[in-house]
Amino acid sequence: MGAKTAALLGEYGLRTVGDVADVPQLTLQRLLGARAGRMLHERAHGRDTAVVDPNPEPASLSSDHHFTRDELDPAQHRRALIALADNLGTQLRASVRG
Repeated sequence: MGAKTAALLGEYGLRTVGDVADVPQLTLQRLLGARAGRMLHERAHGRDTAVVDPNPEPASLSSDHHFTRDELDPAQHRRALIALADNLGTQLRASVRG
């Protein structure tokens, strides 16, 4: 539930899950819209039918490189950047193949 929804419900004295559970579903739908009102009513009564993906896709990919010492050589920096880019490319290709 977002801040706007919480503020709107608060205007009607609905501050806890118990408060929301006591409100008829149609009232919540009138306040929040059909979908949001129905979903909030269901969740306030302990029902959540959302499907959980056991293997979700990562939101991002990352790669890192650790130099063995402080490195000032620009050529070493370029080699590290190329290795990082190669690693990320490999990860991206693997994620597309599934």
